[in-house]
Order: sequence, then structure tokens, then C-alpha cells
Amino acid sequence: MKRGQVTVFIILGLVVVLAVGSLLYVRSQRVAETQRAFQAVIEEVPSALVPVRDFLSDCVRAAGEEALRRVGESGGYVSPLPADGARPTEGDAVRFGPGSDVSVA
Repeated sequence: MKRGQVTVFIILGLVVVLAVGSLLYVRSQRVAETQRAFQAVIEEVPSALVPVRDFLSDCVRAAGEEALRRVGESGGYVSPLPADGARPTEGDAVRFGPGSDVSVA
């Protein structure tokens, strides 16, 4: 390979690296601006409503912990319908009418 070709490839490599770097920088700045725009505004709660706020916070935390515990115990799946113990893959998610061609055993 000639010396001139190597120089061209080095310059092209530097241009690509600078382009990718500037693209990542601009994108991170846009994300930071979006995050600042959507930051939660914390408002002062009147002292009469502090017990209500605490109760709601505790309920949300307890419901979230219970949901995560159920998902963890079932390997990531939570079925809204009760499954039959003998036939765990059978369920009542889809019910067919009496005149349909599909029969459910």
C-alpha cells in the first residue's frame, strides 16, 4: 500500500470518529434537556394531608413489592386467570360460542 493511501484512510478514520463522537454528544444533550423538562415538581403538602400522603405512599410501595414478588415467584409470568392444576396450559382466556366449529376439550 502506498503512503498516500494510508494517509487517506487515517483521515477518513478520524472524520468518522469525530462524527460519531459529536453525534453521541448532541444526543446526550437532547436527553438531558428532555429530562429537565419532565422532572417532577415536588409540592408542599399541607400538614392536614400528610397522613393521606403517607398512606398512599405505603399502599403504592406495598402493591409494587407484592407485584414484583408474584412475578419473581412465577418466573416472570403472571396470569390474570386461574390455571387448572391438572392442565396448566388450558385456560378460559378464549371462550367459543356454542355454534363455533372449534371444540374445547
